[in-house]
Amino acid sequence: MITIQKIGLAVIHNNKLLVVRKKNTDKFILPGGKRIAGENDTDTLKREIKEELQCDIDTGILKFIGEFEDIAANEYNTIINIRLYVGALPSDSIKVDNEIIEYIWFNCSKDNVQNLSRSIKNKIIPNLISSGMLKI
Repeated sequence: MITIQKIGLAVIHNNKLLVVRKKNTDKFILPGGKRIAGENDTDTLKREIKEELQCDIDTGILKFIGEFEDIAANEYNTIINIRLYVGALPSDSIKVDNEIIEYIWFNCSKDNVQNLSRSIKNKIIPNLISSGMLKI
């Protein structure tokens, strides 16, 4: 199996988690992406969020919450390792762009988890609930 590392951003607003969907896939993932040479985690998030959602993040409030691994959303022979941060975005200025075609505010107590990537439904949401960041 191949392992890829991504830097992800968990944005929680009104007890809902922001998730995005890329072209040619039916699974929702977290915003963020792969680091390029010379970038640290914060640089990666700033660049990826600007490319994907056309907005800036306040890097001063980012909080690292851990690393999560699972089978990648659409690459079953690939393990994804996500270095996850919690942060905020100006929710009224999010506009999908680049490879992102849709975003939703996922409600853990109402929405169907089958539409989420394995890492979100198996690892990330349980962590956010157990830490009190999300409530069911």
